[in-house]
Amino acid sequence: AVLAVDDYFSSNSIAVYPNPSKAVLNITLASTNNLPDGYIIYNMLGQIMTSKKINHVDDLSIQTHTLCNGVYYLKLSKKNSSETIPFIKN
Repeated sequence: AVLAVDDYFSSNSIAVYPNPSKAVLNITLASTNNLPDGYIIYNMLGQIMTSKKINHVDDLSIQTHTLCNGVYYLKLSKKNSSETIPFIKN
């Protein structure tokens, strides 16, 4: 069955670990055969720190060692739908 885009995030149970993160933040999906289109990481001021298109399962591991310590927001997108997950870099 093909899911509607609106159902993508509600049905895919997305999580990130480890949180807080030191060097790498991993995105876990219920189903890795339907990857999000990409992600953007924002800081507390809403500034874009990094972004990437997700083409492969390996893209679900995000290098965070270049980020300063603090709270960030990982915004995952799929077509016109998105989900934002906060995480801490320490």
